[in-house]
Amino acid sequence: MNHGIFKTFRHTMRPRLCSVIGLTFLFISLSCKSKKTTSSSTREVPYKDTPGKIRKGGYLINPSDTSCGGYPMLWVESMPGSCVGMVKHVEDSKFQPRVPIEIPGKPGEFLITDFAGWDPKAGKIWLLQSKRTAADVTLTPIVKGLSVPHQIAVGPENHIYFAEDNRIRAFPISAIQGTTELPASALRDVLTGLPGMFSGDQKNSMHPLKHFAFDSQFNLYVNIGAYTDHCSDFLGKTCLEADISFGTAGSNDIRNHGAVLRKYAYKGSLKAGWDPNYQIVAQGLRNSMGLLFTSKGDLIQVENGRDFPESSRPFEELNVIAASDLRAPKAEPQHYGWPYCYNFNEKSDEWKNFSFSCEPQTNTNYRAPHVFLPPHSAPLGLMRYTGNMFPSLKNKLLVPLHGYRSAGHRLIAFKTDPNTELPLRAGKGSFWDDDMSGGTTAFERFYPEQPPAAFSEEVISGWYDAPGYRPRGAPVAITQGSDGSIWIADDKANAILRFAVPDREVQARPRAPRPNLALAYTQLTAELPAFKKAYDTMVSQVIRAPQCEGCHDNYTNLGDSTADGLHYMRYILAMGNWAVPGDLKASTLFTKLDPPGKSAMPPIDKPWPNLQVATEALETVRTFVMTMPPRDKLWRVKAASKPIIRGLKRGAPGNSECGSLAPGYHVQAVSNTGATLGGQKMLEIVIGKPSNLVKASACSSYDAFYVAQADLEKLFD
Repeated sequence: MNHGIFKTFRHTMRPRLCSVIGLTFLFISLSCKSKKTTSSSTREVPYKDTPGKIRKGGYLINPSDTSCGGYPMLWVESMPGSCVGMVKHVEDSKFQPRVPIEIPGKPGEFLITDFAGWDPKAGKIWLLQSKRTAADVTLTPIVKGLSVPHQIAVGPENHIYFAEDNRIRAFPISAIQGTTELPASALRDVLTGLPGMFSGDQKNSMHPLKHFAFDSQFNLYVNIGAYTDHCSDFLGKTCLEADISFGTAGSNDIRNHGAVLRKYAYKGSLKAGWDPNYQIVAQGLRNSMGLLFTSKGDLIQVENGRDFPESSRPFEELNVIAASDLRAPKAEPQHYGWPYCYNFNEKSDEWKNFSFSCEPQTNTNYRAPHVFLPPHSAPLGLMRYTGNMFPSLKNKLLVPLHGYRSAGHRLIAFKTDPNTELPLRAGKGSFWDDDMSGGTTAFERFYPEQPPAAFSEEVISGWYDAPGYRPRGAPVAITQGSDGSIWIADDKANAILRFAVPDREVQARPRAPRPNLALAYTQLTAELPAFKKAYDTMVSQVIRAPQCEGCHDNYTNLGDSTADGLHYMRYILAMGNWAVPGDLKASTLFTKLDPPGKSAMPPIDKPWPNLQVATEALETVRTFVMTMPPRDKLWRVKAASKPIIRGLKRGAPGNSECGSLAPGYHVQAVSNTGATLGGQKMLEIVIGKPSNLVKASACSSYDAFYVAQADLEKLFD
C-alpha cells in the first residue's frame, strides 16, 4: 500500500489536524490551509451585474465583451495575467471537437476534427476562420461523413493528415479553398485496415480513436488502443487481446494486439507512401492519446490508465519511448505495464500471481512511467509551449486533462530539462483535486515518493462545474496559435476556447460559486415520492447492475459514509453533467446508454444480456432525469434564517403555522412567482405527504404551503 498526505485547502479556516481514510492511500496528517487563488487583477465584474448576459455551452458570457483577446471572457480561473475566451460555440450536441491545428501560413485559420459522438458516418473536419473577434468567427465543415476522426496534423509535402478509426488520410493544404467542401478527389488514403470501432455490427474496441505522430524522417507512429479496459478475457494470464476482425479475440502475434504503438516506415514520398509492414515499437500502453517527439528523437506519450473503481488509483502516466527503441524496434518491445502493472511498480489485482514482474530494477523489459499524472484525469493531448505570449510557460510541457472526475478538467504544465526536453522528475510531487462534496475548495494530494513523482503547475485551475456560470471543463487537445495563444477544443461544451492575455485590466472577481446540488437533491427526495422512486429504480436496475457495478469509484464520493442510501445520488450530482434535470441530451448518464445495444456504455466486456435489458436501462435513466426537480425552481434557506412554514387549504380562508425550515435547507418552489399572505411576500413550496417538515396532526388537511420569500435565496439565476 502506498502512503500519501492529503492536504485540504479552505478559504477561511486553518484546522491544525484532520484525518481521513482513502481507498488506496492512507491519507494521514491532513493539514489544511488556504489554496493560493490563481485569479489576478485580470478578472471581470460578475456577469449577473452585466446587461445582456447569455449562456453558450453552459458558459455565462457577455457577447459584447471582447476583453479576452477579442473574445468574451469566461468565468474560469487561470494563472495570473491570463484569461479563457469563448471563440465559438455550436448549438448542436453532436459537435464534439477533438483536435485543432492552425493552418501553416494562415494566422487565425484552424482545422478542427469533430468525431460527432461516436457516430461512424457523422464525423467532420471544420474550417474555423477568425479575425480576432467573436463576431468575425466562421465555422464551416469542409470534410464530411468521417468515422470518428480524432488526430489531425501537418505532414510531408504540405499535406494535412487526419485519422479515422480504421484509416489515416491526407489532403493538400492547397485544396482548402475558402469555405468550399473539399472534393472527394482531394482525399487520399495513407494507411488503411486499422482496427475499427466496429467489426461488422459488433463492437470491436473500447478505444478505437487513432492518434499518430511523425518523427523527423516522417515515419508514422500510430496508437492502437487496448480493446478493453483491463484485458478481461485473459485475467491472470498472458494478455493476448487482439482485433476481433481477425476472427478471434486472442492472438499470439503481437502485431495483432492492442495497447501498442505501431511504426510505419516512410518510403521517401507521399506517392510511395508508408510501408504497410509495420513494426511494434512499444507495448503495454493502454491508450496513447497524446504523442510528441523531442528534438532528440524520444517520443513522449500520455496514458489513460485502467478504470479501477477507486478515485485514488491508478495514476495516469506520462511515458517516454526512447529514440533507440524507435530507430531499431526489438522483437520483444519494451513493455509499459498494461494490464499487469500500474503506478510505478504495483501489480494489478487480477495479476498478483502472474509471472510478469512490475519491478523496473529487476525486469529490464518493463519500463515504469516517466512521471505520474493525476488519477482518472484522462490526458488527451500534450504540447510544448514555444510562444512569447506567456513567458512563464516557455519550453514547458502542457497537458490538458479531459477527465470528469475530481482531478481532471484542468490544464497543467511541467518544467522540462533543457537538454532532454523531458519533464523534470523530483521523486516527490503533488496534484490538485476538487472537493466532490459540492464545496469550492481544492485539495493538494501528494504522490508517493517514487521516481515518477513530479510537481506540476495549474495553468487553468478553476474549471469545476459551477452551474449557471460554467460547465465542468473538458479540454481534449490544445494547439499553439501563431501569436502564442493556446486554442482548446472542449467536446462537452461543444466549443472552441482560447487561452490568452486580456486586452485590458479589469476588476477582480471571486471564484465561481458552486451550488451544492448533491445536498439539494438528496434533501428533496424526502418531499418528492415520484423522484425518490425513480432514483431507487435506477439504482437497482442500472447502477447496481453487473454492467455498471464497481465502476467509477463505486459511485461513492471519497469519505461519503452516510448510510442513507443516497450516496449514489450525491456521486452522480457531484459529477456535474451526469444528470441535468429535464435535459436528456445534456445528461451523460442517458447519452452514454443511447442508443441501446450500440452505445458507448457499458464496455464491450460487460454487455447487457439482450436489447430489451439495454432498452429498459435507458428508459429507467430517462425517467430519473425527467423526474428531477428543475434547477430554476430550487431555493435555499438563507444562512441566518429559520422561516416558518405556513399551510392553508386552497379556496378556504386563513392559514396556520405548520413547521419551520433550518438554515441551508433546500426546497422546490411550485412557481417562482410569489404570493402575498398577510401583507408578506411568500413562495409556495413542495411538501410531501407525509413530511417531517410539517406537523402531521395540525396540517394534514392543508394542500398548499408557503415560506417568506425574504428568507430564501435562489440556487440559480
